[in-house]
Amino acid sequence: MGAWHVHCYDLKQFSAAVLRDKPENVIIEIKVMNPDGQGYETQEDAAYAAYVDSYNNEKFLNTSEKEEIIGLLIQIEKNGLTRYYYTSAGITKINAITKIRTDIPDEWLSMGLKIAGGFHSHPYNPDIREAFSDEDNQINGTYPMFLRTAKGGFKVLERHLPLFDKPVGKNLCPEVSAGYCLDPHPSVP
Repeated sequence: MGAWHVHCYDLKQFSAAVLRDKPENVIIEIKVMNPDGQGYETQEDAAYAAYVDSYNNEKFLNTSEKEEIIGLLIQIEKNGLTRYYYTSAGITKINAITKIRTDIPDEWLSMGLKIAGGFHSHPYNPDIREAFSDEDNQINGTYPMFLRTAKGGFKVLERHLPLFDKPVGKNLCPEVSAGYCLDPHPSVP
C-alpha cells in the first residue's frame, strides 16, 4: 500500500446546512479492499461486493440507530480495462459532516484513478422509509450513490433530482427477492 492520500468527501454537507443542532465532524480512515485483485466490471458489481464483504457487512450489522456505514468506489484503468474497486466501510453518525481519508496504492495515481461512486447505509427507524433521504439527493450528482437499507434493500441514485422530487432510487435487488437481497440489520423487527 502507498501513503495515505487524503480525499475529502463531505457526504453530509447539505444536512449540515439544514440541521438545527451543530453537526459533529467525523474523520474516518478506510482502505481499498483487495487492490491486487481484478476489481469489478461495473460500479453496481463493486457496490454489491462492498456490502457483502464480510468486514463491511459486520460493520453494518453493528451500527446503532444513529449510525451508518460509508465508503467509496474507485475507478482505475488496469490492463486496458476500466475496473472498479471498493473500500472498507467506515462508521459515521447520521447527521455528521464526514471526511474520508483513504489509503490507495501509489501506482494507481498513474492509472486514471478517480472516485466512481459512494456507498452507505441507513439505520433502521420506523419513521425513515427504505429510500434515499433528501440529503442524499442534495449531495448526489457527480457519480452514483448506492444505499443499503436497514431491511436489506440495495439501491442506486444515479443523478441529482430537482429539490422537491423524492429520491427513491432504483432497486438493484433481483425481482424474485421482493426488493431485498442483503442481510437486514438486527434491529429490524
